[in-house]
Amino acid sequence: MLCTLLLPDLFLPRAVHDDAYRDLQLPALERLLSRSDSTTLPGQGFEAWLCQAFGAAPQPDWPVAALTLLVDRGGDDDGGFWLRADPVHLRATRDRVLLSDASVLSIRPEEADTLVAALNAYFADDTRQFFALHPQRWYLRLNAHPQIATRTLLEAIGKDIHPLLPAGPQALYWHRMANEIQMLLHAHAVNEARAERGDPIINSVWLWGGGHLPSISTGGFHGLWSKDALALGLARNAGLPAAPNGDAPGPWLESVTRAARGGHHLVVLDQLMLPARHGDLPMWRERLARLEQEWFAPLLRAVRDRRVTRLNIAAIGPDRGVRFEVTPVALLRVWRAGAPLAAHAATHTA
Repeated sequence: MLCTLLLPDLFLPRAVHDDAYRDLQLPALERLLSRSDSTTLPGQGFEAWLCQAFGAAPQPDWPVAALTLLVDRGGDDDGGFWLRADPVHLRATRDRVLLSDASVLSIRPEEADTLVAALNAYFADDTRQFFALHPQRWYLRLNAHPQIATRTLLEAIGKDIHPLLPAGPQALYWHRMANEIQMLLHAHAVNEARAERGDPIINSVWLWGGGHLPSISTGGFHGLWSKDALALGLARNAGLPAAPNGDAPGPWLESVTRAARGGHHLVVLDQLMLPARHGDLPMWRERLARLEQEWFAPLLRAVRDRRVTRLNIAAIGPDRGVRFEVTPVALLRVWRAGAPLAAHAATHTA
């Protein structure tokens, strides 16, 4: 059985290497990496890697909205052009406007429904409609392509939004619309109540991931385990068996062994992404330590026992990526000492 493990943001920028990797105890991961064959990959975003793996083409955005819609609404794109319109908090400094995503906003479902209803009442026409299908994932349905290209939400977290705003022939129209949305949301009673509670207000939406539902392939995979909505949407669109991953590979290994011996299975471990983008090194280190116990150590045993005959670890990042390939035979390379993760990061970070 072949397993590809998608592991974004394992390698962090050089500026935080000393604090990120100091005294980490990761013997299983370090052995897997040290005894593997590695290939350097170009920098690649999480959404780009997944879409390309399944043969989805950009439109010019990666069509994330139409794919996650399959998970959040349970139906197809009904012929519309869909954008994600995710709720965010914008904070102005002297010369920048910084974005915080919904993962740190604790949005209640009733708040999402109320704010989206206000957006639909304000922009009342038959060419666009907002939907709050998930408290953290909102959508905008259009009748036609908006003639813009957008940047992903992951690219914008913690960043100045000005160089990341939509670009294209209709960019100015969408910039003006974003300003109207901000004024509407800022003054809404939902945000007045949030401010009284000391919660950050939901004062904008981030438009991204536009497109129609794409035609895709299975990517050569026979099954997928992930909690990520885009990965699950791709699997559903491709007719690929998929399930949310748990806290350890045991149930996954048991299920694929029981279903059929062999095949290529994709497991998405995205637990490091948001701490990395938020610059939360303690949380990043804590989650990496949990992955060591819950995934890397069991996978090392599975490769050693030949239950997994080839394990590919795709350690991707925005600047540079690495694919590590490890087999039972490769684990016999006892002359390759388990180099610490800091050494791998120094080698593979641009």
